Amino acid sequence: MVSKKLFSAVLVTVMILSVIGASTAAFAQQTTTVTRTTTTTTTTITQTAQGTPDLSTLVKYLLLATNFSGNQSAAQVLNGTGNYTVLAPTNEAWAALSNATVANLTSNHTLLNDVLGYHVIQGSIDTTVNKTYTAIDGKQVNVVVNGTTVTVGSGNNTATLSTTNVTTSNGKVYTINKVLTPPAGVVSISTTAAASPAAGAFGLPGFEAVYAVAGLLAVAYLVLRRRK
Repeated sequence: MVSKKLFSAVLVTVMILSVIGASTAAFAQQTTTVTRTTTTTTTTITQTAQGTPDLSTLVKYLLLATNFSGNQSAAQVLNGTGNYTVLAPTNEAWAALSNATVANLTSNHTLLNDVLGYHVIQGSIDTTVNKTYTAIDGKQVNVVVNGTTVTVGSGNNTATLSTTNVTTSNGKVYTINKVLTPPAGVVSISTTAAASPAAGAFGLPGFEAVYAVAGLLAVAYLVLRRRK
């Protein structure tokens, strides 16, 4: 028959393991954060785009988008003061557009302003949580985080956000792999909540819940033993 001392030692050990298990779970949750690289420059968004070879097509459209805001082109707006986040399609993303779409963008400045406006958000965005932002054209843009991947847009009209961004003197530039199509109207698009680990008892996942329960039982036993 197991002695009371041995039984007490086992329970204390289980209690210690429960604390370690809970601490390990908390530490693991903290270390799942994706590291995103930020480069800082004192140039404006327009100047940064002009100095980035893979954004040369975007620059062409920024210069072409006259009357983007008042009597200023998109390039002038993003070269001035303010705080903007630009979702910048790469040259490859623009090249994927059909010839008809390119012709429409080139000839229809209202359409071009709307498309570019859907890629510009006033202020900063948070790429660690799901959230909906309003672009400067008044339409809504989803930011959805799925593990290490961040997408912008909604439905089939989404693009993958680069994990690297450039902080400029008047905002940030994130490259994306697709040109986004603005929604037809100003509508609110709900975001999907980020998936969380499967939870066990007390909201703790898997074996951590077992450790926690065992620890509670051990504490209860020791308290009752002392009372006796």
